[in-house]
Amino acid sequence: MRRSLLVCLAGLFMLMSMPASAQFPVFVDFENGGAIPPGWTNDAGDSGEDWLFQIPSGTSSNPCSYGATVDHTADPGQYVAWVDDSTPTVTPTNLISPAYDITSLTDPGVSFYYWIGRGAAQPVSNLVVDVYDGSVWHNDVVTVGASNGWSLGYVDLTPYVSVATQIRFRAMESSSFYYDICLDDITIADFATPPGCASPMSPADMATDAEAPDGSLNWSAAAGATGYYLYFGSDGGGTVRPTNIVNGTDLGNVTTYPYTGLDFSTTYYWEIVPYNGYGSPGSCDIWEFTTIADPNWGSGGGYYFANSLATAAPSHPVYNWIDISATGTYVDLAGTNGGADGSDGVLGDDDWVGPYDFGFTFPFMGTDYTQFCICSNGKIYFGDLTGVSESIYNGAMGTGATIRPAVYWMGQDLNANTEPIPDRAVYYGAGGGGMVVTFWHCPEYNATNDLDDHLTAQVIIYPNGNIKVQYNEDELGPTFNYTSDSHVVGIVNQDGLNYIEYRRLTGSTVNTPGPLFGSNLALMFGPDQNNVPVELSSFSGVGGAGFAQLRWETATEHENLGYYLLRKAAGVEAFARVNQDLIQGAGTTLDPSVYQYRDEGLTAGTYLYKLVDVSFDGATAEHGPLTVSVGEALPFAYSIQAKNGDAVEFRLSLPAQTPMSLKVYDLAGREVWTLEREDMAPGTYTIAWPGLTAMGSRAASSTYVYRVRCGDAFVQTGKVVLLR
Repeated sequence: MRRSLLVCLAGLFMLMSMPASAQFPVFVDFENGGAIPPGWTNDAGDSGEDWLFQIPSGTSSNPCSYGATVDHTADPGQYVAWVDDSTPTVTPTNLISPAYDITSLTDPGVSFYYWIGRGAAQPVSNLVVDVYDGSVWHNDVVTVGASNGWSLGYVDLTPYVSVATQIRFRAMESSSFYYDICLDDITIADFATPPGCASPMSPADMATDAEAPDGSLNWSAAAGATGYYLYFGSDGGGTVRPTNIVNGTDLGNVTTYPYTGLDFSTTYYWEIVPYNGYGSPGSCDIWEFTTIADPNWGSGGGYYFANSLATAAPSHPVYNWIDISATGTYVDLAGTNGGADGSDGVLGDDDWVGPYDFGFTFPFMGTDYTQFCICSNGKIYFGDLTGVSESIYNGAMGTGATIRPAVYWMGQDLNANTEPIPDRAVYYGAGGGGMVVTFWHCPEYNATNDLDDHLTAQVIIYPNGNIKVQYNEDELGPTFNYTSDSHVVGIVNQDGLNYIEYRRLTGSTVNTPGPLFGSNLALMFGPDQNNVPVELSSFSGVGGAGFAQLRWETATEHENLGYYLLRKAAGVEAFARVNQDLIQGAGTTLDPSVYQYRDEGLTAGTYLYKLVDVSFDGATAEHGPLTVSVGEALPFAYSIQAKNGDAVEFRLSLPAQTPMSLKVYDLAGREVWTLEREDMAPGTYTIAWPGLTAMGSRAASSTYVYRVRCGDAFVQTGKVVLLR
């Protein structure tokens, strides 16, 4: 019986000592679902602590809290081997490989990646590599210390060639807890031969949605490689090595390369050539990818879009906030919702109000509309919604609830009715040559207890079929989440067949990447990618003794022939043309332009003015009306008088032609509003400050200081009260 037991034990020992049957190179990446790789062992005779096989997360309560934050090979790799240093042990923690017959290898070696520590304390942990030569263990062959990132280690196995060579990784923990020991991607190979080729990780070969302009190339580690050459460019066509971006640069032993400045909708090619001390495979496969379309401009459904960042587009809008807070109609946000069907005129949760008249015919995707409705969930619908209930929608354009003619300026669960968000308001009215709808401090539905959860935007509908959306970064609430809250931005026609999806998020997943914020941004949709209309920045006028001085500024112009001015006295029914000769426009320009006109020979009274721009093809668009009060007689001295109220007025008298500057400051000395004219004729002028800041937001009720300067002849300072 005893002899049989001895025979069995001997047989078991022989079985355990048999070398692993392996084809070289051997690659161990620990991707075994959290289990120890086959044939490897945690040494039962060491400290009692074991190596763990887990996915690192790099936080204080999760694996590798002071070690690796990612697997070395990243995608698709996840797992690493690691030893937790949070409770240091005095004795080592050993991970032992199977026995390998390496007698067939000419220059055998083992390479491995290690990451030790992410802390600042001393002393640090070490990783020691021992080698068994078939007879005895050789300790301390290689020792590596703190790396705070993935580093490459290597052991020459030439002195230890046998039919049963083994490798032991000894984790020597520090006396502190800041240095976890992590191990990944072990390669046992004949390093007398060049490495093989790598494989693309991201972008995947033939990918059509690669990041642009910035991103990174990522590839798998090649067995036996100690470094990589990169060839990268848009040349070569996939059959010849690309070189016009990177031409064979030695990257060292990394498996990622960050790039910047790539073009949109462009195909790029790249080749990774691994190497070691014995050379490289010479050439490897050439991979390719195509970058995403430019998110700043494009087309769909017979329409185009462009934003103010789209400098490469045939035309693009300019951000130009149109303030209608003093002239527009306020939408009722008080009281309770009356049924989500527009019947009570109150814009409540999941509600709409309207229909309201455009004041012109709006052509949109083959249908003409004269009315619109304002919806609480980030939409403007075209036409009459009577009898239709509003609902939340933030999915793909052209499906489900989007099948109504509309612009989704921020399709998600919003509610302008939410209290107590400060200064929240919705108003609509003519401005900038179209119909403007402004959402000021518009909250999300669940923002009741968060006063900073709001956004500000406006939609401008133009008679030529264009739709402009402006996103006011200056008035964006700091907790409004547009990076991980589902939403959709775009336009869609009445049957859902024609649409543009400019931006869509599902949770934090970017489905369509058009930008909204980051700075004040304008976004234009329209039927002609070359047609950005005249965008009026301002239209103002001051009345003098027997004349009106008119001034207007444009942000952009497209094929603009020029301007006519129309005038009528208060109480008169019809407008009449002021200038018989056209005031020449700037043609096509993306630069601001300034125009002035002096209308003389007027009797005292109140006048209304309209500005008409005329395009090269004869199309016209009206702006205004503007009200100007004209005085009777020339003044005999400089003077200024201020009138308090919700729209502050200054009455300025000038006895001579002069440059003029009028500035308004708050009591802390900060400049709030400025009006400057290079050359003002003699006369008496009424100048209105509508209570706005230079950025177009409403100034608070308070006492302000004004200062007027007329050349070197007249300077006066005083106080005025703005009442809201």
